[in-house]
Amino acid sequence: QMAWMTDAKGWIYWYNQRWYDYTGTTFESMQGWGWEAVQHPDLLGGVKERFIAALASGKDWEDTFLLRGKDGTYRWFLSRAVPIRNASGEIVQWLGTNTDISEQRKIEEDLKESEERFRSLAETLPQLVWVTDARGKSEFASKSWEALTGVKPRGEEQWKAVVHPDDYDNINKTWMRSLATGDVYKYDVRLRSKTGEYIWHSVTGEPVYDKENNIIKWVGAFSEIQHIKEEEQRKNDFIKIVSHELKTPITSIKGYVQLLLMLLEQEQEIPLPAQINSSLVRIDKLVTKLTRLITEMLDLSRIEAERLELQNETIQINYLVEEAIEDIRHSHTNHTIAITHDYHCAVYGDKNRLEQVIINLVTNAIKYSPDGSNIEVFIRKQNENQVAISIQDFGIGIDKHDQEKIFERFYRVEGKTEQAYSGLGIGLFLVKSIVERHNGSLSVESERGLGSTFTFVLPVVAAG
Repeated sequence: QMAWMTDAKGWIYWYNQRWYDYTGTTFESMQGWGWEAVQHPDLLGGVKERFIAALASGKDWEDTFLLRGKDGTYRWFLSRAVPIRNASGEIVQWLGTNTDISEQRKIEEDLKESEERFRSLAETLPQLVWVTDARGKSEFASKSWEALTGVKPRGEEQWKAVVHPDDYDNINKTWMRSLATGDVYKYDVRLRSKTGEYIWHSVTGEPVYDKENNIIKWVGAFSEIQHIKEEEQRKNDFIKIVSHELKTPITSIKGYVQLLLMLLEQEQEIPLPAQINSSLVRIDKLVTKLTRLITEMLDLSRIEAERLELQNETIQINYLVEEAIEDIRHSHTNHTIAITHDYHCAVYGDKNRLEQVIINLVTNAIKYSPDGSNIEVFIRKQNENQVAISIQDFGIGIDKHDQEKIFERFYRVEGKTEQAYSGLGIGLFLVKSIVERHNGSLSVESERGLGSTFTFVLPVVAAG
């Protein structure tokens, strides 16, 4: 720092060496009010006026100004001075310092320019752009937000006023979880316009980190998806209608096939071509597969409408796994399915839905293990309050970039190998939805060519 001292009237009589090193001046040229010579001429008048006012008032002095260096360039300095008083309280001298703040000012100017560019960009985007501090307090909202809602999101009450009542609790929980964990914030929500109409938006928010990896801000945007939601509703309505229309004839076909199979067993003396029995068995399997597909389509519609009902009861999970897999073993004789019970417990849930989860994951493991390899099922203790059921195969595996997406509805892996396997990409979405409705979680570990392990975790109500 540059340091200097004046008498009571502001006459500078001492500088430290740092002053002379920077300005290239001498003591003779600088004493008194000589410092005016290195002040920027555009700022000198104001600096001098404020310094004289501080001398008159006896109050601490602080100012920023440009000082010329010995190379002729100007740099910004923060100058501070405090009065030194005698025993009677009279000012006898002033002690001052100058601190180079050029880099700091440049950073501030760059930041201000960056913020202005951000605001300019945010105002031109059709999305509702927003910024909060690390704790979620609103710092900025683009004009499009107020144009849509008629209010500014300054606090929880204003925010709550524009969110559909049915969406508020869930979106608020998701936001609180993101604030606590730093996870990306994503949700679909209905926002009320100033005309009173609720419009679907998809919100995404991401944390901004400092050099120490601490979250300092959240930046996000709401994008209107009303037309997408309307298309989805039309699609779901269509699926629901078609599924219901198909279910009745499919049930009838299955009934007639099973009746014919039963008659064939009872009338063995009637000579019939050998392929009739095998054809009927094949038809029965295809009808079962089609029935499952229709059921999944109906379940998808129920989940979309949040109408998937659960008939909850206390279930011995070990018995349920055994029963579900026993049925699969009869229809998939090329695979060996082994079950390891490391933990015995009961869970609270819908027996049919949890059986659906097990069957889906195990049949998927078989489907993507075409060479007839083993399937391993493990029931383990996750912790004191949870049980983990894992289904491991040794099939084709899943690439890393696909593992986060396979639980999305209608997502299918687009590889040459995967194209040989049929499916709509809704099975794992349904499994995940059912598990989450049971307050559980679903995850996958996989490596290409080495197989996959799907694990779902459920709360335990009783052990043993």
